[in-house]
Amino acid sequence: MNKLALLYRFSVLVLAGFGLVFAPSVQAQSAAEKVVLMVYDVRSKSLDSLVIPLGDLPVNFGQTPAAFGTRQTNKVSDLAQGLPTSHLFDNANFSDIVPAEPFFNLEEYPIRTTVKLFEQRNVLLKDNCTGTLVSPNMVLTAAHCVFWENEWVSDSIKVVPIYNNGKAPRMLPKSYVKKYYILKSFYENNSSKYGDIALLELHQPIGEELGWLGMAFSEEEGFYQDKVFHKFSYPCKKLSAKYGQRYNGDTLYYNYGAIDYPIKGNFPSAPNKWLGIKSHDAKGIPGQSGSSLFYTNNADQYYTVGVLVYSPMYQHYRIHREVFFAFRHILQQRGGLQKKELASANTRLAPPKIDFQVAPNPSTGKVRFYTAYTQQVRLSVYNSLGQLMQLHPQFQLNTSEVDLKAFPKGMYLLQVQHVAGTQVVRVVKY
Repeated sequence: MNKLALLYRFSVLVLAGFGLVFAPSVQAQSAAEKVVLMVYDVRSKSLDSLVIPLGDLPVNFGQTPAAFGTRQTNKVSDLAQGLPTSHLFDNANFSDIVPAEPFFNLEEYPIRTTVKLFEQRNVLLKDNCTGTLVSPNMVLTAAHCVFWENEWVSDSIKVVPIYNNGKAPRMLPKSYVKKYYILKSFYENNSSKYGDIALLELHQPIGEELGWLGMAFSEEEGFYQDKVFHKFSYPCKKLSAKYGQRYNGDTLYYNYGAIDYPIKGNFPSAPNKWLGIKSHDAKGIPGQSGSSLFYTNNADQYYTVGVLVYSPMYQHYRIHREVFFAFRHILQQRGGLQKKELASANTRLAPPKIDFQVAPNPSTGKVRFYTAYTQQVRLSVYNSLGQLMQLHPQFQLNTSEVDLKAFPKGMYLLQVQHVAGTQVVRVVKY
């Protein structure tokens, strides 16, 4: 696919006609009898349809289990539970993207469930999209990442986790995609309003080692309020002069905050299908397509609620009732997520953490850690743009001070890396 076509994945539908598509009522959705998926076999290039009977669907909520995986299960990152206060999209409580590596160990859960997608044509690999592991051998992404303009976009898709600075750890599992699962409505209409969401079945169950996120849906507007959602993604291509740089797809980025639901966006007739950010400054970048918007409480809740498909207002196709039950069926029958696992896959020990406090906060300069932890740690100080300001490779947490006096006023992130994982604390200098 040429470069212009890659940009089209975000922009061309913005210019398309806005045909009225009326969302069914809750009663009609509850009575839905089936969802039809199109299943494309990459190796044989054959296409089949799969009818999934739904029966009477529950009204309010559904969730599949998440799992930490077998790769150092105590390596779990703490993600922010409060709203961001700087580097925000205009008139929003959601932050703009920054490189993820300054704030996180990328090999920790749940960061490692985000995967870079490469499309393969003949023997060449090109930037494609972002995906999320949602079972041992299934990746969730946008349907237009695999099917666009009435054709399959590549010979195959290569899935690479923890890809950063143009490379991935050598010993980390990777996989090519075996099958694509997309909604028949999207296949026939080739428009995001008909269900721009997909599952990719992998040859290798890399999620067994890396772990995976759950999927969740709710038909209650309040479910999406008063929560902090997170996003890891691989932007590539320069979208507008606003960003001031070219994103080349080789770096993992992060942003987070509060989202809006429902959102009219490009399809005002069906706002209940969309999550997003009501800010004209909030624009997705090609390469972020398919990246998940997910929630966690840093304990036992890790689930995605939708995937990014449209640039304006960060529009995500929401995992709604029919999509959830159809995809859950695939995860259970073909994704290694058997019914017997549903009650146990999320049963994991909470990751060990260091108990500490930082004071004074806010501060005019020096801050101290108050803790009983006596081992040395690696301490990094970043500004709100992700720029490294200080590095202390061997920092004695219980006796040493951090001096921010020479820095401008603002928010700083103190990243503490220790034997059990990584923790980040935010400090405001005034």
